Amino acid sequence: MIGLAASSGLRSGEVVRLGRGDVDLKTGILLIGQSKFGKSRLVPLHSTTLGVLHNYAAVRDASLPDCKDEAFFIHAGRRRYAQNTLQRVFAGLAFRAGLRGPKGRGPTFHDLRHRFAVKCLVTWYKAGIEVQGMLPALATYMGHVHYS
Repeated sequence: MIGLAASSGLRSGEVVRLGRGDVDLKTGILLIGQSKFGKSRLVPLHSTTLGVLHNYAAVRDASLPDCKDEAFFIHAGRRRYAQNTLQRVFAGLAFRAGLRGPKGRGPTFHDLRHRFAVKCLVTWYKAGIEVQGMLPALATYMGHVHYS
């Protein structure tokens, strides 16, 4: 879930709401339905991200063959993750990695989305691509209403 967000810029709520039918493991396209502002969009994935999701799905299905939950990402209790649980787990992992202290602000799950956007901009800049011209494409990919 963390890797998917880091490699695609998805919001935490979008990650936890993914259903099995929203992840096309053949084409590498995610259907992000009814996200922020009631918008839906298609999100293409990098082949390496798709490979990881494919492996996860195989392990999930082999480990929990009788699971009836429609969610793509499920926990050991055979249920969909809650958004606050994902954020809390991320904060705990950041603490254990020494990226945040026991109190105060440190990296959050949403920071993965920001990092994705900045990495896209820097990559385009270094490649000599006109960044301003790419902003509408990035905004659409990330599900923003306005790129400003």
